[in-house]
Amino acid sequence: MLKSTQKLSSLWFILCLVLPQVSQAKSLEELNQEVQELKKTIQELKQEGNSSSQEENTVPKQWGPWKSQVPSNSKLKFLPDISLNGVFTLGFFRDDPGEAGHDPGRTGFNLQEIEIAFQSVIDPYVRADVYFSFSEHGLELEEAYLSTLSLPKGLAIKAGQHLLAFGRQNQKHLETWAFVNNTLINQRLLGEEQLRELGLEVSYLFPTPFFFQIQAGFHQGENEINFNSPDKTDFVYSGRLSASGDLK
Repeated sequence: MLKSTQKLSSLWFILCLVLPQVSQAKSLEELNQEVQELKKTIQELKQEGNSSSQEENTVPKQWGPWKSQVPSNSKLKFLPDISLNGVFTLGFFRDDPGEAGHDPGRTGFNLQEIEIAFQSVIDPYVRADVYFSFSEHGLELEEAYLSTLSLPKGLAIKAGQHLLAFGRQNQKHLETWAFVNNTLINQRLLGEEQLRELGLEVSYLFPTPFFFQIQAGFHQGENEINFNSPDKTDFVYSGRLSASGDLK
């Protein structure tokens, strides 16, 4: 009887040692499994968030052969892109250069221009660009216009005060000129302020495998040298055909 009691006591002691370890091992295995499931769920949520944010950033629009990405309203910001450019020169003249406009006009240091630009997408289909110029002659509004981003059928519209699509040089701002002086033909034909008018410009991009665009403009006609008429009903009409392609 004593031996049986000792055996039962020994068995009970062994069970008390083994059972907690088995239960603990089982708990660790369950916890590990739950952790793996949580990691998998988090990864899936991250992937869904990335895909949804990409869809919100751009909304694809397509009209026939034309396709473009239009920014979504949810990601637009009211703070515009702001840039500042300054052009300073050091010159020497034996003779008085006279009225030089934005070109260096005296011996010594010259402040040609400080330009500040504000550019922003204000609507999924419209963009605004405003340029102010500071010079020795004071403050001047260079350009202020709205342009469409994604009209159907390759159409685009620009409205406001802007540099006309007339040649290569006319559309460039001072800081992008190849030299500190404007080209002679532009000075004599268009004046120191270039061909900058208030009006409307419409362009059409042909659905060709190469770049092929036509532009037509209707403007006020107040250039200081040419394209200026005392008749208030006499406007400036412009046209431009552009094409380019890769050489193979």
